[in-house]
Amino acid sequence: MQISFSEYTIVEKTTQAVDPLGLMRPANALRDTIFPQFTVLTRHPAHLGLLCAIWQELDTSADAKAPQRARRFRELEVFWGAACAAAGERPVNITKFSRLIERGLPLSLSVIPRQDAVFRRLGYGTLGHYNRPAVSWGLLRRGSEGLTPLGRQLGDGFGARASGGGVSALFRRWRHGQEFDEEDLLQVAGKFGLRAPASRPERAAWKEAIEKHLLASPDRRALWDRPVETDVLTGADESPESLRVFWKHLQDRYPSLKPLLLRIDCFERLTAGLQFLFDCLLARAEFTGEAAQFKVRKDLVPALSNLARGYRAMLGAEDAGQLIARVSEAPLDLVAISDCVLEHHIAHHRQKGARPFLTRDGVQVRGRTDRRQLAGALKEIDEAADATRALDALQFRYRRDWHFAKCRRWKDHADGGRVAA
Repeated sequence: MQISFSEYTIVEKTTQAVDPLGLMRPANALRDTIFPQFTVLTRHPAHLGLLCAIWQELDTSADAKAPQRARRFRELEVFWGAACAAAGERPVNITKFSRLIERGLPLSLSVIPRQDAVFRRLGYGTLGHYNRPAVSWGLLRRGSEGLTPLGRQLGDGFGARASGGGVSALFRRWRHGQEFDEEDLLQVAGKFGLRAPASRPERAAWKEAIEKHLLASPDRRALWDRPVETDVLTGADESPESLRVFWKHLQDRYPSLKPLLLRIDCFERLTAGLQFLFDCLLARAEFTGEAAQFKVRKDLVPALSNLARGYRAMLGAEDAGQLIARVSEAPLDLVAISDCVLEHHIAHHRQKGARPFLTRDGVQVRGRTDRRQLAGALKEIDEAADATRALDALQFRYRRDWHFAKCRRWKDHADGGRVAA
């Protein structure tokens, strides 16, 4: 049974949602060099266990081949999601699940209106967000045409977290209209929620999936044999200084991957500066009465130019169109570098058939700048001792998710540890 979904723009943060410079494509290409199984929306291994368990359940039901399969999937996902919401966990679509709980318990499938918001945008949820990762992990066949043997193994393992028929028995009770009160839902979350430990066969399935991945990509084995410690991951989000320590830690921890890690670090640092320049250009044009507030320190220009040249010299460097190449060749002048950024923005948006936010004629789309956040960034870099420290601050503000925390989470899950919800 093949299911197709609309394409969603997968972003890391609200501030990156518009992607005015087209930086997501090269960023995703770099991510795939280290963790191709993850996307920025891939958060927890329980979602993949759930996907496989629901897929199996639909395969055994009378309507397994119906065109409503995505809807049937969501009906079962709602049961799990409501249980997670009742337990204070945050699965995909948590807002919609929480509203079901807020309306009052007990809850049953039959009391949820067919046109309820929870049944809208069926591609936005476990099935849509985890479809590609399921294929990458070897759990789902390409084209959503069915589970692989490993996917069935994971689905069985997820379902086996509880006795008495496992999750399949609970799914059937839900579909037949049985009511579940708060105590019932908390028990479900305790066995199948995001904080619940994996069953032994589930852990075995994940260990096999990880090992198969590493056999195909042995250069990544060090990342999975020695995932980054949780305290190091947490520390990276504390300050610009701690982020620099984090990147140095990665390079020391994984020496065989040092050239790749240096390339990723350089890309994040350089594109943070270029994104900042664009944000300042847009702010100066939109808030004309406050244009002086959004001036950029001039010593950023040679620092960004040096970064661009250094990055281009690295093997496998990914560019956003010709943005980095043009910045590396531009005169050491703020106006020249800013022109490169603006022209790239205009070309990028016109190429994808969208209206540029900013052109030579002024602002075309308003409301795309967070004035408060930008003012905070300007204050930080103005107070920085030099351009290096200023770039530290920008890299921290515009940092990306490179999936090291997910590697840690998946490995802990496979080893039987409890994973944060």
